[in-house]
Amino acid sequence: MRLDQFSGIVAFVKVAEAKSFTRAAAKLGVAPASLSEAVKGLEE
Repeated sequence: MRLDQFSGIVAFVKVAEAKSFTRAAAKLGVAPASLSEAVKGLEE
């Protein structure tokens, strides 16, 4: 597993736990778009 895939998985789990990209992003201190891109990277 590549490191960027691991980051995507962590992002996915955090979004699932928060049930919201916005809330997960606020908890992690990143932009919602960053989380979206990380999760999108899992599709590749």
